[in-house]
Amino acid sequence: MSPSRSRSEKVALAAMITGGVAIVLGLAFVVLGGSSSDKPSAVPPRSTTLPTADFDGRTQDERVRDQKAAEQQKALNALGSGAEDPFASAEGDTSPHKVSITFTADGSLYAGYRFRNGGEGIKVADRTLTVNRVVNGPLPLAQVGVQVVGDSTFATCTITVDGVTVTTQTARGKGFVVVCTA
Repeated sequence: MSPSRSRSEKVALAAMITGGVAIVLGLAFVVLGGSSSDKPSAVPPRSTTLPTADFDGRTQDERVRDQKAAEQQKALNALGSGAEDPFASAEGDTSPHKVSITFTADGSLYAGYRFRNGGEGIKVADRTLTVNRVVNGPLPLAQVGVQVVGDSTFATCTITVDGVTVTTQTARGKGFVVVCTA
């Protein structure tokens, strides 16, 4: 054999080198994260499912958003509901009274309150909220509502007038509302 190679030998050698490189690259691709079906991918497969919709065509996110809005409206309605305005009466003692409203829960609470003399508010609080006010006029002096929200299991409203607890009510269960009037 001569030290120089024939053209056919050179072609064969090039083919072997090219084939070897292809095999090495293929193995590297599979080992380092290619399309092997037994190796989990770092990127989850793209979902081909659409967001689930209820019979009314709303997605789960839309239903949750609408439920939260309904719960907030329920709390507001509880304060303003009833055939009569609790503050319509002007009969009785019109002297000033120290009114203390306390809301408590084992987690979050959604509270609303209003007083005979026009002060009102709506707040979200964690575990406890107290509102103090001097109110002139006959009973009732205040009307409050509290809703169980978030991770809470109960929420309580208490109204104290001149140091005496007049009413205490407790709502139990997520989304439930209770109203106190004194």
